[in-house]
Amino acid sequence: MKKKLIVAYNMNHLPDFHARASNFITTCQAIDYIDLFEKIPDYEYLIPSVKYALDRKLLMNAVKLKAISTPSTGTDHIDFTACEELGIKVFSMKNDTEFLSNITATAELAFALILNVIRMIPSANLHVLDGKWDASGFCGRELQGKTLGIIGFGRLGSIMGDYGLAFRMSVIAYDPYKKIQREGIRQVNFDELLNKSDIITIHVHLNDETRGMIGRDVFRQIKRGVVLVNTSRGAIIDSDALIEALEDGTVYGAGLDVIDNELAGNITEHPLVKYARRKSNLIITPHIGGVTVDSQQKAFIHALEKLIDFDRLL
Repeated sequence: MKKKLIVAYNMNHLPDFHARASNFITTCQAIDYIDLFEKIPDYEYLIPSVKYALDRKLLMNAVKLKAISTPSTGTDHIDFTACEELGIKVFSMKNDTEFLSNITATAELAFALILNVIRMIPSANLHVLDGKWDASGFCGRELQGKTLGIIGFGRLGSIMGDYGLAFRMSVIAYDPYKKIQREGIRQVNFDELLNKSDIITIHVHLNDETRGMIGRDVFRQIKRGVVLVNTSRGAIIDSDALIEALEDGTVYGAGLDVIDNELAGNITEHPLVKYARRKSNLIITPHIGGVTVDSQQKAFIHALEKLIDFDRLL
């Protein structure tokens, strides 16, 4: 008998996924936490949304659930302790190096945020939509000759290095766990990266070591006028410290695809969002790094394949 799979996304734009999902009785629906809580008791398998947490309460209600396969490298939305206690297997893409090498969406967004910040593109667009046509207020910066500092030289950091070189930038990188041997990219320590980078882009996993990694101590040391981009996890940056640095000019501008506590709700009251309403030097997007048709097609099918393989072994 076929097992039941619930996918917490609307998958109408991914026809190849539906063809492959015929191994299960599959429900694909963009549902929130409350809806999932109500539906989950009937399902053996889950491909979850990263928009809300799979907490102990929900997992305790998932009485039939055998496995979760998240179409993401990040797993901080899943209570692993509860899953282990309940015997629920968890799959992610975190260590799928070969597969991930073909997914560039998050790196492309990170570089887009760099360009949007330094050229003030969102503000210039709003200026035109307001019926104006005056370029004098949008004197941005060029990338050529600037120094791009990359924190974390894994898959995404490596891709960012290639993009930086293509824009004729000097590229330096900090990663204490790797020996970087890439032509045109110089490995440096953390202090040197902070002191020399005109633009810093963050590509590390969230853990005890990286939580709050970019805080007041870093902003006191960082090169004045730096541009900061984060598409990793919001809690890597101290939000209050970033706001202070943006206000006093330590940070020229920032582009964030993630913010701390982004799953907590009431996003309008988040300090970073409130600041971005007042000031144009902070651009925030709602964690869209991996949200492209191309990347989702690959990621969701990959997540599905893990469940298919797991089910075959039962």
